[in-house]
Amino acid sequence: MTDPPSFDENRSDPPLIEAISRAFIEDKAATPPITLRAGNRIDDYREPVAFDAALDAVSDTYLEQYPWGVAYLDPASWRHYLPFLMEYALRHRSSADLIVEALLNSLRPPGPGPAASGIPLHGSGSAGLALLGSARL
Repeated sequence: MTDPPSFDENRSDPPLIEAISRAFIEDKAATPPITLRAGNRIDDYREPVAFDAALDAVSDTYLEQYPWGVAYLDPASWRHYLPFLMEYALRHRSSADLIVEALLNSLRPPGPGPAASGIPLHGSGSAGLALLGSARL
């Protein structure tokens, strides 16, 4: 078992962000069945909308616009957005905002799944462990 990437709380951690990106490469490339935009609409008691490549392109602005959508993701959608949320949290950990809070509240995947965070403790999970092991987000 390899050690998780180290985390330096005094800077954004490009090696850790890269490790997260590599660990979740397939999930990031997948089209999520439920988007954050759709989840936000559900939170507003409105009908969800289908994925739209232009409207649902993940960026910091997109994540900040739809923080309430995280709570409504199915497991596949949660795995799709998880690396983006983790990377965002690392880049913005000095600011308290809703998307970081949504990430922390979502670390147990929705539906019946593995206990705790659902992030494997070996292999590709080392990036997740490094994020979770950081003292401050």
